[in-house]
Amino acid sequence: MGGLLEPTFPYQASDHWNRIVDLNPGEVRVLILRAEVRHEYGDDEGAIEDFAAALLLTPRNAPLIGARAALYHLTGDIRTAVTEYERCLELDPDNAVALANLALALSTCSDSTVRDGRRALDLALRACACVSESKDWALAALAAAYAELGDFLRAVEAQDQALSLSLAGSGTKHAKPEHLECYRNGKPRRDP
Repeated sequence: MGGLLEPTFPYQASDHWNRIVDLNPGEVRVLILRAEVRHEYGDDEGAIEDFAAALLLTPRNAPLIGARAALYHLTGDIRTAVTEYERCLELDPDNAVALANLALALSTCSDSTVRDGRRALDLALRACACVSESKDWALAALAAAYAELGDFLRAVEAQDQALSLSLAGSGTKHAKPEHLECYRNGKPRRDP
């Protein structure tokens, strides 16, 4: 039954959430849920707009700022993502996801003026220390930071641990085998 409904579902979902937002003006939770739906169906620009609207209502909401930063990061607007991650961390210095994502941005950005390996390593180590158990996303950020500093032995070790968690089903699939190969070949990771 997969063929007929799938192409229209994103539009139906979008219309549905637009009506819900219209019926619940000023509801941050509704804006966040619509942003998640928009992102799920590839409308990252719309999702960013919803996060912006929600942030007008709750400007000091660190998780929301971090979520918008992650969308900027995913869409390649790294400079804005870095600014947003830093804003998130000003409000919540122990936000492990923001720490790891900022570390990743600072160690993998293709723009050398953004990269800062030493700061990335500090952030990634803090992210790892903030989580109660090993997380593949924190270890992947740590691996990228080590690689940016040229410590490929530690990068391989951290990425291997991240992949093990990811493959065991206890991870989020952020650890990629191609990054491990990059580090084994003595190359840092570069994202667009």
